[in-house]
Amino acid sequence: MREDFKITVAIAVTGIGVVAGMFFLIGMLVHRGDTDVSPLIFLKVTVNFVVMLCGSALTVGATGLVIVALIAGTAAVVPKLDEETIYAVITGPVVLLVIFLLITSAAILQFLLREQLHRWHMLFRFSDDDYALSEYLIQWSTIFLAVYQVVFQGLSEAASELLHVESSQQVLAAVLNPNNMNLTVQPLLMCSWISLVMEKLRHRHRLGVHQQWAAPQVLSDDR
Repeated sequence: MREDFKITVAIAVTGIGVVAGMFFLIGMLVHRGDTDVSPLIFLKVTVNFVVMLCGSALTVGATGLVIVALIAGTAAVVPKLDEETIYAVITGPVVLLVIFLLITSAAILQFLLREQLHRWHMLFRFSDDDYALSEYLIQWSTIFLAVYQVVFQGLSEAASELLHVESSQQVLAAVLNPNNMNLTVQPLLMCSWISLVMEKLRHRHRLGVHQQWAAPQVLSDDR
């Protein structure tokens, strides 16, 4: 086994462990004092998230093969087209439509597959909180992955600027540089969002300080 592969596996395992540990801590903090909900809820959601990613990879791959086969079959039936005509057909909207068709078809296929797995009791039974957390996890991951290229590119640029500063004004100028704004603000937005979700879940279950903010009971008409 190559040394770089061992390092990659070690980093991956460590990363999974860190993520699992953080979600376990979040679950413990959110549901402390709650006897009805297990603090392992975040870990359960994370496991389901990984399972769904694997399922998405399988369904997208299968759907992609079907679409490629259909395109190849159509190309074999249609008379040979010249290069200019092909470029005229393969436009941005057409590519986006094919991608949309691929994603939605794969999603429908995974939905049907998961329904069958639920019948066989091979998947977790989810509550409303579980589904809400799953949506949050997908949103957080999507946003993080959507900006990671900008973030890592900005890291090198910001680091080079901060290494050569001589005053606090230069530090502030580097932080407020429009090219580095995403690097500066994005972690703050993610931090605020995660904190708000944790607070929202405790408020929903009337835990801790949120017990005193429980909605008053509505009196019936005969009282």
